[in-house]
Amino acid sequence: MTHHHSTVAPVGMPHHDSEDIDSGTIYKAGIGLTVIIVATCVLVLGIYRMLDAREATPVAPQYPLAAQIEHRLPPEPRLQTHPRKDLADLREAEEAQLSTFAWTDRSAEQVRVPVDVAMKMLVDRGLPVRQDATK
Repeated sequence: MTHHHSTVAPVGMPHHDSEDIDSGTIYKAGIGLTVIIVATCVLVLGIYRMLDAREATPVAPQYPLAAQIEHRLPPEPRLQTHPRKDLADLREAEEAQLSTFAWTDRSAEQVRVPVDVAMKMLVDRGLPVRQDATK
């Protein structure tokens, strides 16, 4: 074993000791780490492709009658798929009912009138008064 004499730096001055560092070991560790990272990436990519191919294959229904059941609607009440549109449609139908004339019972000659017209009629005619039966 050979000993190299290193130059001693004066006290308090930084110095570098080249005998402690083996650059070959550092290069081997770096190459080994790079190989492990690349191998891990290739392994993960292979697993991803395998799982992706497995998801793409059609799966047979679990129950024999499942194909018939798939196309039937579930019983009421069903979940709303478009609640905002449903609410807008409901409000539109209610507004149409409150603001248009229509027969409610043609044989009894009952008619639905818009709210504003009904209020005007009430003001013009007054409230109906019940006849007292005791007179």
